[in-house]
Amino acid sequence: MKKVLAKRALTFICALLAFFAFPAAVFAAGPDLSAKVTINITAKCVDSSNENVSGTAFALYKVAELTNESGSYTYALTADFSASGADLTDIESDSLAENLAAWAQENNLTAAEKSADSTGTVSFSSLSAGLYLAVQTETPAKYATAAPFLISAPESDGAGGYIYEVEANPKVQLLSSETATETTTAATETTTGEATTAGEITTALSVTSSSGTDSSSQTLLKTGQLNWPVPVFGVLGIFLFAAGFCMVFIERKTKAK
Repeated sequence: MKKVLAKRALTFICALLAFFAFPAAVFAAGPDLSAKVTINITAKCVDSSNENVSGTAFALYKVAELTNESGSYTYALTADFSASGADLTDIESDSLAENLAAWAQENNLTAAEKSADSTGTVSFSSLSAGLYLAVQTETPAKYATAAPFLISAPESDGAGGYIYEVEANPKVQLLSSETATETTTAATETTTGEATTAGEITTALSVTSSSGTDSSSQTLLKTGQLNWPVPVFGVLGIFLFAAGFCMVFIERKTKAK
């Protein structure tokens, strides 16, 4: 009886030691919803040079709030987009950003709008966590306009952590000299008494990835994931391993005697 109790006690102690020695990474918390985030948008030329495109401007709309419900992180549409009927289940859907941009335009929604600095970067700071829609509003003459795209802020770093200064690099097409000339000429023509902007003409010529951004530089945060099973099953696995190891050790020691 004493040997049985000793085995159980030793197993329990080993399990406790394993618990407190368990790597902190398993218990990695979700994103800090109270932290402010920054979004930097730098348009890149789609050709081999991959150079920054200066002279751009972007409008930024907040599409959804990032919320935490019992360990499950999900997006909830903001008041401006709640009636859009947008399905955020797949935030990397090809048409989602375009549909949201159309909704914003049809409903004259207000956005934060900024022009690029000398390096070609448009920076939006002191933002709250959520899902944002970026729409290019100014386009240099020799470039096509980037398609609308979504930005998750913060974004996952792919290793259990989160990035609170997000870099987005939409790809834009450098127009040929003939196309650029045609676009400039067409932009001076009027339709129903109003001038058509070069941005409107070149939108159809934009070349982007499915999300509108360089996939190697921006990773949308996946939501709906429950965090609690990770530490629970991790601890359970270590507990069972520790218990089995201790029992084998005691058994071998008993036989040796």
